[in-house]
Amino acid sequence: MNAVGERRDPAGLGIPTEAELSALVGMTGRLVTVTFRDTRVCVLAGHDRVAQRTRDLARHPITDLLHLELLSGTAEDPPDWVRPVALHAVIETRRDPLLAVQRASRWASYAARIAVVAEERLTEKVLLEAELLGVWMVAASAARRFHVVAAGQRGPVADSGRGFFHRLLDELIWAELDRSDTVTQAVTPAATR
Repeated sequence: MNAVGERRDPAGLGIPTEAELSALVGMTGRLVTVTFRDTRVCVLAGHDRVAQRTRDLARHPITDLLHLELLSGTAEDPPDWVRPVALHAVIETRRDPLLAVQRASRWASYAARIAVVAEERLTEKVLLEAELLGVWMVAASAARRFHVVAAGQRGPVADSGRGFFHRLLDELIWAELDRSDTVTQAVTPAATR
């Protein structure tokens, strides 16, 4: 993210605000965008401050692949590795609603998936695909009003293991949450003068 509030939105539809997402899908958190495996990813996430303070191996984000592998290993669900963030949803926006649903479904083992699509491009096929894949479908009107047209799963697919790349995404989100906290704190005093 280059500035607070900048979001990954290749479709130009707009991404619902944190308050809008909370009202639409009942999930809270902060919207942040990270680069993960050469792809910009918009997520709804929040700090887990208790976990961050109790994590013995690293009390700050570890975003270097080799350093993270040395500390956490490559196995799924290492018992000594505490998640530093709560990842609620991964958000995909695309002009093509079927592509948005399919891209969102790739995150099934990570979190809830939300596809934001243009309302006028919705079809029965797209709605069926979203329901089958457990993806939330949020339609955006031309006036930038959002509403849910298909409810998805509230989290990752059941029994999904959390492997090395899950840990990497958590660390990248933690780093971005920290960075945006710093930017927000620096901007807020200036705005109140």
